[in-house]
Amino acid sequence: WSSDVCSSDLYIEDVSLAIEKLLVLMSTNNFSPPKSINIGGGRPVTINSLIELISKLTGKKINVIYKKPINSEMLKTFASTTLIKEIIDYIPETSIEAGIGKTIDWVKTGNNQNNLREWIRDSA
Repeated sequence: WSSDVCSSDLYIEDVSLAIEKLLVLMSTNNFSPPKSINIGGGRPVTINSLIELISKLTGKKINVIYKKPINSEMLKTFASTTLIKEIIDYIPETSIEAGIGKTIDWVKTGNNQNNLREWIRDSA
């Protein structure tokens, strides 16, 4: 990956809330959504800033190995949230800092640490 790779941040609780609001709207107002609706954070985040944040929140230095991107890899992606804002006044509530913090706390509890290690090992 290049340090320029950038994507939108989005915490799962915000996704769930958006889906819930859409379902309520569909069931109470006979609303038929368009074929697709983006649910996104609307805030682009670079890989380097994400690494720095994780390092800061965990207090650990992260050694990064950058690889060349695959030819078909999108280097910058983030969803347009214009339509969902119009439909349900959607604005994600969870900041990148809070979302990563909650994810780190989740990984530290229970058996999640082993599952994450296995996923990282199998993805390498």
